[in-house]
Amino acid sequence: MEILFVASKLSDVNAYSSLVKKGGLNPVIMDVRCFSLKNAFDNSRLHKNNEGQTAILEFGLNENYLMIIYNNMPIVKDIFLKAQEKQMLAQAHETKQSNPEVENVIRRYCMQIKQILNEHENKYQTKINAINVVSGLKNVKYFIPWLVKNLQNTGFKLFDPLAFVSVPTYNQDKINLDDNKSTIAAVMGLAYRKLDIFGYYKFVTAVRNINLLPNRDAVRQQNKIKFLSGFAFKGLAITIAIIYFVLIGYSTTQYYFNKEKLLAFGEIKGNYERVSARFNIKEKKFAKMDASLKIGQNLNSNQAQSYRAMAQVARSVPGRVKPTKIEYNGENQILIEGLAYENGDVNIFNKNLNNKSLIKLAQVDGTTSATSEQTKSSSMKRSFKIKVTLDFSESSEGG
Repeated sequence: MEILFVASKLSDVNAYSSLVKKGGLNPVIMDVRCFSLKNAFDNSRLHKNNEGQTAILEFGLNENYLMIIYNNMPIVKDIFLKAQEKQMLAQAHETKQSNPEVENVIRRYCMQIKQILNEHENKYQTKINAINVVSGLKNVKYFIPWLVKNLQNTGFKLFDPLAFVSVPTYNQDKINLDDNKSTIAAVMGLAYRKLDIFGYYKFVTAVRNINLLPNRDAVRQQNKIKFLSGFAFKGLAITIAIIYFVLIGYSTTQYYFNKEKLLAFGEIKGNYERVSARFNIKEKKFAKMDASLKIGQNLNSNQAQSYRAMAQVARSVPGRVKPTKIEYNGENQILIEGLAYENGDVNIFNKNLNNKSLIKLAQVDGTTSATSEQTKSSSMKRSFKIKVTLDFSESSEGG
């Protein structure tokens, strides 16, 4: 004895199956054929081109229906054929002469298909242009042109569940089905259910599936991490590339900007040299004025001879000599310290002093190399000291 439960909940099926087994009987759990066809179609690449909707026609001696899959929801509509009409279809053969009785059967068959399509199109405001045919009839290709003839705006083609399946060579001879491979579509649909790896069909079917990947959650998480890692890496690479191109653009802009500035380098250099020459002249004048001021600061008498003596000292300073310290003892002695470019400049300074009328004797007290601190702000190389003895006798005249 076999008991058939159709389209029942899995929990109910298991409960009744357990009771039947306890009664010593063998329960056979069967799947609905139309759902198996849907599984076979969903797992083919053809489904990707018809994700919105598609239609599968079961055309044969046992079952006849049109299943429209709209937004992954199967809508099944029966097509009625009388027993004698099924017999006529089984005996029809492809000949040059047409069979009016078989043509009438196909015409009525197509009228039912057209009515189903019109109802669906009116309800969902969408149109079906192609129908996949599944049939166990050996002469099914004989009827395809007649179906097209009666429904000229709708295409009919045999569904091939192996179209995108790789078949090993040693199994090629086992699937030689005279170009009608739609007969194994239901078996392929069941096979796809049994190969349910990620547990999708447990939500939509009443068949207990075999999970070939128990750690599917971990695999999903790994794939998610890989995707996010790849996305982050691409984002980082894009960010680095953007920064790189921005820096290149900035460097290029700076290059041309500086290049334009270099064009005026000759003119700027000439202006600098002219200004520097004027500055050197003024610097020398400033040195003389500074020496005169320092001499004036050392005066502690208002006598005219003292002022005239200091003025003669100031006028004796040559161009490459810079006095840094002048000390006057208030009587007849002056000590001069300073910097000179070379010893010859010091001798010239000393000679100039001896030629003055109020100076009795000027004598170099020694020269040394200038320190780095002394030469920091000038080009002077020698440091010197000169002792000056003044002559304030009444017969002396200003010079």
